[in-house]
Amino acid sequence: MRAKTAMVKTKKQIKLKLRIPNVILDARNAKPDLLQELAKGLENLDAHIRLLGHKSKQINLKSVFSVEEALEEAHIWVILGDKKPIEFNMLTERGIVPVAHCDLDSKLQDYNAPAEEGNAFLFSKTNAWSVYGSVVRALENFNFSYDWKNLCSEVKSLTN
Repeated sequence: MRAKTAMVKTKKQIKLKLRIPNVILDARNAKPDLLQELAKGLENLDAHIRLLGHKSKQINLKSVFSVEEALEEAHIWVILGDKKPIEFNMLTERGIVPVAHCDLDSKLQDYNAPAEEGNAFLFSKTNAWSVYGSVVRALENFNFSYDWKNLCSEVKSLTN
């Protein structure tokens, strides 16, 4: 008689390290219609998106209490206006990755993932589709932690 061997399945808990990016949408100098149009798409992204500088019941995004709170939690800072925020140096010192118009600052270089070069995600037109595309690119790159750390280092070098 043959001995039966039983395969024992062990249940091991799988630990997943889930990183959800915190995105600050700086709307202090933004056109209200751009913000309203953009908010529709941003509500569906896998990110914690908080709004700075605009309060409207028509936009279903949580507002941030203060700039200090925003600086503490942000991974990505979306600058919707055409003026550089006064906190820009604080953003770069912390390695918060900017998403901004390509004419905002000559030091900003659009991130090229294959070449691993750049320090921001730039849009050339100030419309909802261009901004949304740059935000999505930033969120996609956030998932690659090694590349993201290098990108944050490049952002920090902007303050030198």
